[in-house]
Amino acid sequence: MQNKGGRQLASSLPATGKITRYKAGDTLISNIRPYFKKIWYAPFEGTCSGDVIVFRANDPSNAPYLHACLRQDSFFDYVMQGAKGTKMPRGDKKQMMEFKVASSCSTKDLILLDSAIKQRSDNDSETVKLQALRDTLLPKLMSGEIDVSKVDLTQLTNNHLAGRMHWSNVIRVRAIHAVHSQQSQIPAYESVPKVSHSPCRTALTLGGIAPLLSWLAVSQFTAQSFAMLVVFCQVVLCGVSSELS
Repeated sequence: MQNKGGRQLASSLPATGKITRYKAGDTLISNIRPYFKKIWYAPFEGTCSGDVIVFRANDPSNAPYLHACLRQDSFFDYVMQGAKGTKMPRGDKKQMMEFKVASSCSTKDLILLDSAIKQRSDNDSETVKLQALRDTLLPKLMSGEIDVSKVDLTQLTNNHLAGRMHWSNVIRVRAIHAVHSQQSQIPAYESVPKVSHSPCRTALTLGGIAPLLSWLAVSQFTAQSFAMLVVFCQVVLCGVSSELS
């Protein structure tokens, strides 16, 4: 995926052409349109398209350092300088091997790099699982197959949606999305005056259902967005209004 977003599973195997086998610790880089910066550190062995270049450290212990060097924006800029083609430029493999980096890395730095890469790999795996959970639960929540009317958000921990629940004839939910407020694209409806303890407050009414669902469909699914989905279903299905504090 572009912008160093990891990998994407192939929906099917190619009928023709060659595939490349990679091992755990290898760094995979897409050679088509290098400016997309598609790079992935393999935590296990597998196969990839022939358009993907597999980099392998001569010393397996240096694999995290090699990945860190290739992950730099300066590497992709360097590859683009020697890329061939206009519509779908490809990197020059010979030129890539001439990219200059420090010849070694300290043991302490290697340990830190290895830890960071493993954490990112774990995060990517969790994201995939949560996205699959979203795709399974969302249709069931909207059809009413799953009832969330009795879910008490005040009992949930580590979320930013806990608040006082009460019944109201007005179908409205106010959601605080404090952590990802700057990155999220949640549409705002019926502007709510800002308050000191929740500057990212947004009011969502029935007029915002379609945009909200669109956001949930494409967002990086997290526990927070799931909590927002639960509140949304409470509002639509049960007429619950949550006044968050």
